[in-house]
Amino acid sequence: MKLVQIEDAGELQFIRDTLKRHYDLHAQQILEFWIDGYYIAPQHHWIWSSRNVINFFSWASGEPNGIDQCIGLFNHEDFYMNDDKCEVARAYICEDE
Repeated sequence: MKLVQIEDAGELQFIRDTLKRHYDLHAQQILEFWIDGYYIAPQHHWIWSSRNVINFFSWASGEPNGIDQCIGLFNHEDFYMNDDKCEVARAYICEDE
């Protein structure tokens, strides 16, 4: 198991649909999930943990904000991507290798 790598719009939609089926999104709770991907500042690239460059993004409005280095999905933006501090504790989404 590893953190999920969302490589295209179809994969992102599958994850969104799955999360919406399993969580009560009307309960006013904010759901935040880590996915694979982090920012390498000197090269100005977002990369997977495998060190391959990420080519697909679906950022929330105003993101990435250039401050944080890890990628998460957040329900207050319909599970669009957001960068955040890597040390923040939250749930995560995994996939089989």
